[in-house]
Amino acid sequence: MDSAASVAGAPPAVPPAVLCAAEEALAATESVGDHLAEMLAAAAEDPDAIAELPPLQRARAFLAVAHAATSLFSVRLRCSGINPDEHPIRKEFERLSLWQEKLNRLNEWDKGT
Repeated sequence: MDSAASVAGAPPAVPPAVLCAAEEALAATESVGDHLAEMLAAAAEDPDAIAELPPLQRARAFLAVAHAATSLFSVRLRCSGINPDEHPIRKEFERLSLWQEKLNRLNEWDKGT
């Protein structure tokens, strides 16, 4: 605890709950980054494994990787004080949203609904 804050009797500048939430968010973000790197490394080792997936499942995998990468970049922008909605990454989010809708329609069509 900051000695100046404890001497003055003032509460800490950042509440402990906020610090805890920030630490949990950081750990989760690092975990996503680790899993993304692991998946990309595995795909680089055996590119044929991805090619052998059924087309719909392969599309889901690529979309998940794209979502993870753009989400991590968006978090980095926010942490740097940049609003992702005012950054060119916004177009990528819109593009991913359109592909997600197309993939959902294909899923429904594939299930016969």
